[in-house]
Amino acid sequence: MVAVSEGEKVLQGACCPTDESFLEFSSDYIADMARCGVDLIMLDDDFRYAFLAGNQMGCLCDNHMRMIEEMIGETLPQGVCERKSI
Repeated sequence: MVAVSEGEKVLQGACCPTDESFLEFSSDYIADMARCGVDLIMLDDDFRYAFLAGNQMGCLCDNHMRMIEEMIGETLPQGVCERKSI
């Protein structure tokens, strides 16, 4: 799944880090590195996925919006995250 803006605009070149396909890819990739016999794997937990491909900070797909609303305990008006993002 590619990352999307709150207005459902697909951000090409970005990925949603909560997407099952992305998580499977990442897990396989890390497992491949570990099989090389390295002592340490350092990962960058890059939260800029969508920022690198568009004009916003992070993915605002339906899944992310649900997660944000659950964390803050309220429903957000459509578009509020995009308007308030850096």
